[in-house]
Amino acid sequence: MLDEASQPAAVFKDGVLSFVEPLSRPEPVRFPAPVRLQHPACTLHSELATLPASFESKGIREVSFRIAFPGDLAARLRILHALGLTSRDPIAVRGREIVPREVLLALLARAPRPVRTGARDEYEVLRVTVRGRRGRRAVEEILDCHVPGMPAWDVGVDIDTGAPPSIVAQMLVAGAIDARGVRPPERAVPPAPFFRELTRRGMRITRRRR
Repeated sequence: MLDEASQPAAVFKDGVLSFVEPLSRPEPVRFPAPVRLQHPACTLHSELATLPASFESKGIREVSFRIAFPGDLAARLRILHALGLTSRDPIAVRGREIVPREVLLALLARAPRPVRTGARDEYEVLRVTVRGRRGRRAVEEILDCHVPGMPAWDVGVDIDTGAPPSIVAQMLVAGAIDARGVRPPERAVPPAPFFRELTRRGMRITRRRR
């Protein structure tokens, strides 16, 4: 998360990969309830490393990744970055070199751990928006992955990070993936069975066209 708040964010446009300020270019996006209106901003994420190349033959022209942190977390991260506390570069303090990020992490480690007093109240929506043309007609398709977590396993919305590698490993063992070598998921993983496995773990996929 500190990297997402401090490292330049990749943006692909018209065949060129460039970088912008972290947590910049926020856009208002209205998600389904209970997430509703959020303002996702550009952050560094691995999708930009492979999607432009994977879909080059489709004429892909623009790719970006944005994230909306809950509450005022984005504002707090921007303050930490502006103060230099996310930096890994040593600075001199009273004749000694210290690394600001290590100081920040040490302070966070000393802080009291929050105590949960009730059921998890988390919900995440992962959205892919694809805009283009089909023939002469402009089209837009939106896929949302609804992630309420898995209360039975006492797992929150991080299930959408932890479950996919497990699903893919099981698909490899079962022979459902025949790709070999180092491949990005969009070139190796069959989407239909993968989405079915997400659904089995409580993640619902919706698709709509505008």
